[in-house]
Amino acid sequence: MGDVGKFNISQYDSEEMNENSGKGCSLYKVEMDDNSYVFKKRNPLERIYKNLRWAGFWLESTPYKEHKFIERAAEKGIAPKLKEKYKNGILMEYLEETKNLRDIYREDVLNDETDFGYLRKAVDVLKQAHDLNIRHGDAAIGNFIKKDDQVYLVDYEYSADLPKKSKRRTRNIAKDLFFLISSTKNNKAAKEVIYDEINSQYPSDISNKLAKYEKNPIFKIISKFIY
Repeated sequence: MGDVGKFNISQYDSEEMNENSGKGCSLYKVEMDDNSYVFKKRNPLERIYKNLRWAGFWLESTPYKEHKFIERAAEKGIAPKLKEKYKNGILMEYLEETKNLRDIYREDVLNDETDFGYLRKAVDVLKQAHDLNIRHGDAAIGNFIKKDDQVYLVDYEYSADLPKKSKRRTRNIAKDLFFLISSTKNNKAAKEVIYDEINSQYPSDISNKLAKYEKNPIFKIISKFIY
């Protein structure tokens, strides 16, 4: 997939998806060739924002290679498919009638087994990403979406290849899981479901590292700032 210059949104029937845009990007629904796509446009200050957000926390800087990880994850069926990459962003398939899992975990009470099932699937999807050697970098519950019974992991702008060395690999995987747990905030039911699934999907060394992160006062403060 080659770099074909900048994508000109004005050439197409497009609509800005304001509720899904972040500080580092803007999202647009684009109609092209009788199909719907999402164009993720990088904002000029994205790299500065990214570096400030992660400075002193993860201490790992990743070049913008989001398309690389989307392709890998989409091939496994855990991310929307990539259509094309451009200098100013990426074009991806648009999934109709999706729901963000953030909207599920914010409910005061989770007593629907279907809702619990989506949270379990989120952990399973993240585990599949790790099996593909992807460190997501921002695996908050808000970066998981569901369509029908399928759960997808999106937003790979902070992703990187998992290190091969055992200790660093364990540390990076535990950080992703720490993000997932932290992003549920005070929803105890959601946390319990996610913890159970983590313990069943991951080896004990990763669970132990995650437990250390959760007790770390600096990590607690920063996670509250981010989420």
